[in-house]
Amino acid sequence: MSIAESKCNLINALNWNFFTEHCSQVANGNLTVGSKCFHITMATLEFFPVISQIVSLFELFVNKIIYLLSYSAVERETSIKAELAKLYNIEVENLSNLDLLESEYEKEPLIFDQCSNYIFTALSHVKYNGVLESLQDRCKDNSSKKCHIGVASFFNFEEALATKVKKIIIIDKNPNMVKFNRIVRNLLISCDNDQEFKAQLVKRCDRELQGCKYYGHFSKTPEEHHLNKNSLSSILNEEGSCFDEKGFAELRSIARNRNFHIFRFDFFNEDQVNTFVERVNQEECEVNTMFLSNMSTWIQDNHGPMQKSVNKIKSYNPNSLIIEAVNSQDKNKKGLEIRCSSSSSRWRPS
Repeated sequence: MSIAESKCNLINALNWNFFTEHCSQVANGNLTVGSKCFHITMATLEFFPVISQIVSLFELFVNKIIYLLSYSAVERETSIKAELAKLYNIEVENLSNLDLLESEYEKEPLIFDQCSNYIFTALSHVKYNGVLESLQDRCKDNSSKKCHIGVASFFNFEEALATKVKKIIIIDKNPNMVKFNRIVRNLLISCDNDQEFKAQLVKRCDRELQGCKYYGHFSKTPEEHHLNKNSLSSILNEEGSCFDEKGFAELRSIARNRNFHIFRFDFFNEDQVNTFVERVNQEECEVNTMFLSNMSTWIQDNHGPMQKSVNKIKSYNPNSLIIEAVNSQDKNKKGLEIRCSSSSSRWRPS
């Protein structure tokens, strides 16, 4: 493909990022003369306003078609199975129900709008709006079946550590977010200490998720959101990070015990939701907490289907705690706040 898969999305196509990518490829000393001529031609076409957007959108379409044709759904499923078997040093036939579901979901079509290059690694240090106090009540039950489910990334690890759960399940429809979390899991298993983990994570993401932007905090205003593009290294090394020596050891134990699962998952895909609930219950997982980030602020008219999906996941554990980033109700504040709710009957989007 002419553009790296992680950078091949609508935002980059519309904002001259395809042009800059072709320019950077021209400077690559490992390319053939023919390849350089191709990148020079594309950069020239994508330099001019309007023409750039039209050519970039066409290039985006062609790249996505090439990717889908060259890497079929069956190949994606087989690849994840092989990766998991190698990761856990077992035969494919010994994978668990949740392991198999992780690979089965890779058969779902890759939708262009889902391929965001934003990696949300929000670290709250669970101090917002009484969240820590709410989570502390969840530590009393030390059941080996207790699990945390959530979207995005690092916030889930903070919640898992705070509530002492034994299983972490991350569900996200963005393939780059899923890929990032799988890199995290793989390194939790392979690395011996937190410093090695942090160094290897930055190195692998630089190589495998080129062009992605990392957001380390929930921002107070839209303007601050755009300024809040932290380096992954700075996020990992913040004071109080869940990846300090103690946090790393606990998360590594969960991962090495095969209790860290990542799914490319869509809350609006009813078949996916039904299968997910079925497998989670087969594994007798007790859903202790569920992190929904700020989904309720951007799903707008789809609250009904979203509510139905969350209720279905909560159905076997009606008292599970819902944690979300919602619009502040304080008139003196702007942006998002972290809130908890434990309604046993339904989830009420903000």
